[in-house]
Amino acid sequence: MAASASEDDVGRAGWIFLDRPEGWNDELDLLVAVEQERSERDRSEAEERSARHRAEHLERSVEGLRSRLGAAVAEADAARRALDAERSRRRELEREVEAHRRRTEAAVAERDRATAELAEARRIADDRLSRERSARELLSRFEAERDRWVAPVDQALVDARAVLDELAAALDVAGAALRRGAADGAEDDAEAAAATRSGRAGSSGRPRRTPVRLARGAIDGTAEATDQLLRTPGVAVVVDGYNVSMSAWPRLDARTQRDHLVKLLGAASARTGADVHVVFDGDSATEAERRPSVSAPLAVRVHYSAADVEADDVVIAMARDLPTDRPVVVVSSDRRVAEGARRHGANVVSSSALLAWVRA
Repeated sequence: MAASASEDDVGRAGWIFLDRPEGWNDELDLLVAVEQERSERDRSEAEERSARHRAEHLERSVEGLRSRLGAAVAEADAARRALDAERSRRRELEREVEAHRRRTEAAVAERDRATAELAEARRIADDRLSRERSARELLSRFEAERDRWVAPVDQALVDARAVLDELAAALDVAGAALRRGAADGAEDDAEAAAATRSGRAGSSGRPRRTPVRLARGAIDGTAEATDQLLRTPGVAVVVDGYNVSMSAWPRLDARTQRDHLVKLLGAASARTGADVHVVFDGDSATEAERRPSVSAPLAVRVHYSAADVEADDVVIAMARDLPTDRPVVVVSSDRRVAEGARRHGANVVSSSALLAWVRA
């Protein structure tokens, strides 16, 4: 087999082993050593290439990790910045909440202060209103008391003026008599003196009417006082017609005013039982035109003054001529009528007081 195999076929080491020339052992050992060295070198080179490949792979992995780490760091920085911004916004919101809380507390304190001031103002207003009401009541009592004292004084002055008028008339008569001569004057003086004495006796001989005395606590001019006067037993109520109707219905014509007033007075008469007279000024109208409507209550007696006489004078005359033992109430806001009525002992109720009583 050694003769048939050539070195080219089996290689140098194979041929030496097969042919075994002189010194083949040493050469074979050398070839084996060389082959082993070459194998070691190839293995080392392969390992080096593999290590290089692994190193390159690791470098690529490290680079990827570095890239991802950079991205993670960037994301962490962005998250940190967002967190810082959120913390800043939260601190700002906390400051706003604190400011709002302080404003709310201030508003509550201001509301409480305003409520307290309002309560104090109401208390002061109520106290002032109470004092004003008490003052008005006291003033009304003082005015009523004053009227009670002033009315007799006014009556005394009226009586004094009447006496002075009579004395003046007597002096005028005496002066005229002296001018006509001593003889005629003596006769005239006697007649004048007799007339004067007769007049005085007539004025003093008739008993004077006594005004109705209001109940204790009743204030003149109030609805309570008006109601008391109109309910006085046997009272005669004399009404100054147009003075009342013009106060109640100033825009209506005279006939409509008269009809309204007569109906109103009829209701008042039915309510109180008073004997009611109403006096209107006479005019050029016919009796049919002046007469109240048929539906007017018959309890109201309607009077008209003569064409040349004012209704005021008729009202005063009725207050004078009605029986002195009968209470009389005159309704008018006219000062002359009121004074004349009081002079004859009548009580006076203003037009506004009567209307207020009717509407109460």
